[in-house]
Amino acid sequence: MRCVVRRQGSALKVTVRTRTSSHEIECAPRERILYAALRAGVGVPYECATGSCGTCKARARPGTVEDVWPQAPGHEYLKRERGEFLMCQGVALGDCEILVPSRMGAEFCAASGPRHVAGTLSEVRSLTHDVDALSVELDGPITFDAGQFVVLAAPGLAGYRAYSMVNEAAETSRLDFIVKRKAGGGFSGWLQAKRAGSTLDVFGPLGKATWRPEEGKNLLCIAGGSGIAGMMSILSHALSSGHFKRHRGDVFFGVRAREDVFFTGERLTGLIDFYFACTDAFAYDLAICLNAWCFEPDGAFNVTKARLMLSNYRKVRPFSAAELEALPLLARGSATRFLLTRLFDLLNHPEGALVRPKDPLEYWRKLRFHQQVSGPAAYGLD
Repeated sequence: MRCVVRRQGSALKVTVRTRTSSHEIECAPRERILYAALRAGVGVPYECATGSCGTCKARARPGTVEDVWPQAPGHEYLKRERGEFLMCQGVALGDCEILVPSRMGAEFCAASGPRHVAGTLSEVRSLTHDVDALSVELDGPITFDAGQFVVLAAPGLAGYRAYSMVNEAAETSRLDFIVKRKAGGGFSGWLQAKRAGSTLDVFGPLGKATWRPEEGKNLLCIAGGSGIAGMMSILSHALSSGHFKRHRGDVFFGVRAREDVFFTGERLTGLIDFYFACTDAFAYDLAICLNAWCFEPDGAFNVTKARLMLSNYRKVRPFSAAELEALPLLARGSATRFLLTRLFDLLNHPEGALVRPKDPLEYWRKLRFHQQVSGPAAYGLD
């Protein structure tokens, strides 16, 4: 196996061999071998396509392939002494051969497969304190299945980042994403400059976690934070296809706190808000929910929200007389609990922690409200 160095700017010829087949593909200069293979319709194995999983490993002779991200998490699964590398991080240095030891997927029509498309960042807006929504206008339309993703490369940043589409359409020139801001994160930090008009290299669509209406089944979506993106595309497709006229759909969306919630609009059908708060009496769980969800940003108590939450709760599990009588006391206890834990976190917050401290005075104001409550009627209960 040999590597023939070509002049800069010319396409490189890479032979992809398996135990039973051989495929010849062309790589553009500095193009990832994985992307070139998928662009050619070759069903090489992959999952994340950005270096984290190790699924796309292959073998090459020394000096034939450059590893452009040696620190990729997927490298821990490689045997370097056998010449293994990640195709999503491998760039051919010349004409060469690689061996893919894993099972290959079915070949597909290159015309309908993933490809490189130039994109322009058209909009960036904040959804929460650490989640942004962004839209990218493409130079040409692409088609994708609900649940798929693309990889994005921004100018001045090394490597590609994978993001699932939030929108869905049979064919579109606009892709919508959500991005979680991370301390020290390259792409999320780049977005903070609100670089509308910047160009991006978009490669895709990718991914097999898709859904089609003809499957004819109920939908259950469970996600946390920005992981909801691909599921929003699936839900949108299900809604536009009339799927929910015949089937049920349930969405469980996990976040750390109320201020981390997005995409709920004006409708929220249920809450599970107890895991980190307590494993105690049901009525105390409700008191925690009252404090977390029934106060407005200006500190005012929203009795309408409280009435809706409590009245629908009691349809499933009626309150006892003792629970109703104790509700104001339990609400004070809940407010005191979060006042003290927030105060402790604020005074003892470790440098570099991922979770930012929250304002303890928010719960001091809630405590003051509950101290003036004499009975359950203040919460909208008869």
